[in-house]
Amino acid sequence: MKILCDFHHGGLFASYHYLLERRLGHEVYRPAGLAWFEHGYWDIGRPYPDPSRIARELLAPLEASADGVHQVWDPTHGYHQKAIELDTFRQTAFDIVIASIPSHVPTYRKLLDDIGSKAALIYQLGNIGWHQSIPWALVRNVMASVAPFRCPAGTNAVFYRQEFDLDVFKPSDVPSEPLIASFLNCMPSPNMFTALESLLPGFSFESYGIACRDGVSPTIGSIAGIMQRARFGYHIKPGGDGFGHVLHNWCAVGKPLIVGCDDYRDTLGDDFLTDGVTCIDTTFRTMRGVANIVSSMSEVTYRDMCTAVQSRFLRLVDFERDAANVRAFLERSL
Repeated sequence: MKILCDFHHGGLFASYHYLLERRLGHEVYRPAGLAWFEHGYWDIGRPYPDPSRIARELLAPLEASADGVHQVWDPTHGYHQKAIELDTFRQTAFDIVIASIPSHVPTYRKLLDDIGSKAALIYQLGNIGWHQSIPWALVRNVMASVAPFRCPAGTNAVFYRQEFDLDVFKPSDVPSEPLIASFLNCMPSPNMFTALESLLPGFSFESYGIACRDGVSPTIGSIAGIMQRARFGYHIKPGGDGFGHVLHNWCAVGKPLIVGCDDYRDTLGDDFLTDGVTCIDTTFRTMRGVANIVSSMSEVTYRDMCTAVQSRFLRLVDFERDAANVRAFLERSL
């Protein structure tokens, strides 16, 4: 099948590549070229002061293509994305179109109606709270990588986890270093991070991501390498996640987290987190209390926590099972 997917989050789009292309054998495309924006079929830039700037960043510029399909290298995940121009999309029989931001449900519905396409429209949800405002009149197929929620009768829905590369994010035999690392973009409550840093002078602290002091780690290999070296993952994120790529990555690597468990209550991340077993819960502790636990933890206790994180991940995450469920979901959507 030919499937068009939104492109606004590299990890989400890579998950389509791992699941829909590598496992299920379909062809995944994303929009390319400013015509999508200029004709009103691309609204990702709408919440920003200058939507056209966002369009230029995510849709163009691209080198000329004889057939309207571009091979765009993704250096973070190490593969080529297929990006399709609007005119080529109009002339190609697509089977499925996946919207992954709320405004693209009506936008893609209009696109399919305008060109007379019979492609099935799917709404993919990976953000917290978005299930509360689904335009059910426009879409009956829901592909959700969030905690399960109730859908209206007659909805075709599948709940799954976004796949990532377990050949990269995996436990390492290399001993951990006295390092506490964060991969939170625009780190919320940075004062908590620096407070913990001041209380643990024997540890290095590194903060990666957008607007973070150590910059953006460029590839999934470099991210995984830092996680494998770290002793703990710092992941205090008020509001939690819908899916949570970074939290899942930490758990796949098998490293205990410093995290506010209440922030993840009733989310996909909730089941990973047990204070004193897989994480240190900051909900009811000061940073001094956290620092005391980190500095006094025995090597035996630390190894037990790492083992518990690994075991919890293997129990909760099964990308092969998810692929089987998504395969059946896609067949029902047509």
